[in-house]
Amino acid sequence: MPVSLGAPLAEWDEQQQLRGGLVVQLARHVASSRGLALELLPLPPARLRNEAAAGNFDAVCLPEAQRGPERDLLDWAPPAFELNALLLAHVTSPRLERMADLPADAVVGHVQGTNLAALDPGLADPRVRHEDALSEDRLARKLLSRRHPYAVMSQPAASHWRAQSPDVAAWALPLEKTALVCGLARRGPLSAGQWAEAQDQARRQGLLPQWMHDARMPGFAMVVSRQHEAAPLTEQQLNDLFLARRGGTANGGPLRLLMLGGAWRADAIRQLLQREPGEYTAQWSGQQFGGRRRAPEEFDDPVQLRAALRQDPRALGVLPWWAVDASVRVLNFR
Repeated sequence: MPVSLGAPLAEWDEQQQLRGGLVVQLARHVASSRGLALELLPLPPARLRNEAAAGNFDAVCLPEAQRGPERDLLDWAPPAFELNALLLAHVTSPRLERMADLPADAVVGHVQGTNLAALDPGLADPRVRHEDALSEDRLARKLLSRRHPYAVMSQPAASHWRAQSPDVAAWALPLEKTALVCGLARRGPLSAGQWAEAQDQARRQGLLPQWMHDARMPGFAMVVSRQHEAAPLTEQQLNDLFLARRGGTANGGPLRLLMLGGAWRADAIRQLLQREPGEYTAQWSGQQFGGRRRAPEEFDDPVQLRAALRQDPRALGVLPWWAVDASVRVLNFR
């Protein structure tokens, strides 16, 4: 198990022993389905190739962007799930609208061994300074202590640390997507095909979707179009808009609110607004009964919601992270 993985993908105790996490749950399921005992071996990224060549582990799971020379020594199962990569900032760091706005002397933190060019070519610019960390947990702590003003992190880890500390900025930039992939030793007790079969079983049984949900995936963001020109709002002001406690922007202008509906609705309300769906509904029912404000328009399809945002500079909407792209600006996320 690469020590580069942090909460909620992999959760470590103070003695650096694994105690849980999404990837651990997946590994336990695969081992159990094949009747195999599971031993979790923590490894820093730099040792993966040597340990793979020596045959010291049977399987390894890690983000595709962190795969190094060991890729040629292992057989790889199909991706377990997609991972959004984000550029995070300390709350005191200047906001970036695009990666091209990254100052030439800015320090960007990242997990050791990450292929930054695969996530965004701007990160590989020789003018950008880098500082690596052994794990996403250590990377997050460096960001919180402002050892570096920006950091590249997976969405689950970003959402985890955003919930833990107000020192993580409310905005973030989406980078290229990566995926969690698992490689199998060619002389091990389990083939890549057998791993894939057990992985698909976990997906069909609803186990993998539940583990992903518990790991704050897919995560949600409040976004506006790039043409939106209203004065920036705080997280509390944004939440107040969606909870019928506020009628418009700081300068009094009205906003068109767009909310996810259908299967996305409950998780978006709980994770982003930190309210129960029933409380949200009751809040807006009272407003509509009095004829004061209209409840947010709801879209069952995030892609259709994003299209509506692009067409209306006055719109403020909620999207799952996988639907966030360069056409929108993130104001707040969880």
